[in-house]
Amino acid sequence: MKSLDSIMRIVLFGIFLILFGFGVFLSTTSKSVDAATTYTAGVLCLIFVFLPSFQSFEGLGIKAKLLDQKIEESDAVIKRLQKMLILMASMLFSLSARMGRWGSAMPRSDRYHLTEQIEKEFLANGISNQELENAKADLHRYNMIDLYVPLFKRLRELSNKKGREFAQKVNSISSTKSPEEQIELNSLTNKKEDAEKFVVALENIISIDDFESMPIVFDDLIKTCLFLTKEEKAEILQELKDEISDFKYYASQHQFRRLDVWLSKNNRDA
Repeated sequence: MKSLDSIMRIVLFGIFLILFGFGVFLSTTSKSVDAATTYTAGVLCLIFVFLPSFQSFEGLGIKAKLLDQKIEESDAVIKRLQKMLILMASMLFSLSARMGRWGSAMPRSDRYHLTEQIEKEFLANGISNQELENAKADLHRYNMIDLYVPLFKRLRELSNKKGREFAQKVNSISSTKSPEEQIELNSLTNKKEDAEKFVVALENIISIDDFESMPIVFDDLIKTCLFLTKEEKAEILQELKDEISDFKYYASQHQFRRLDVWLSKNNRDA
């Protein structure tokens, strides 16, 4: 009987590995909902692998009564299972961060409530707040990108507009240039090139892995740009005041400053 139990546990663990691998495959093909379902099924298999070692278990809609074992053995099993749950939490949060993108039909509000449910479930099963926060790194980064997109679009629009203005002024200067016109031409050319580099730098912010540093890079970029006057910088910063505050608040607090505003918009409208 013991050997049969051992075989069953090995089979279940094998199924878990298969489901986990298939979930990874689905996530790479943008089938986020299917991948999340597959991961959940994998968690269930993992639970049944360790089930004989517990005295009680409740979670994911399952209740089970357990066998008596030494406290030391039970603690060891619990720790092993929690380590696997932390890995699953990271994968699920990463998947939920991608839902609603690349043609997926999940609205932003549904995605937010899904991540809340995932978080509550893992907290109820013994995962610490810090472990969960570490698992949410990918989710936070994608939320930061969502908050950054309105800033990026508006500043790119302004940069392109200023670049066209500089190009027109350059073309208006005659081929026979006076020394003053040559100085002006050089200045306009430099500003045009700076505007083009500014757009590239704006795009690069999206690819920053350390999401908490995004606002720092953003501030430095605004301060060091040469093609905008002091007055133009003050004007655009005032126009984007709320969006910049939302962006910086999430980076430091890992929460939305205006949750209702964020949830009211779909990803394509951001």
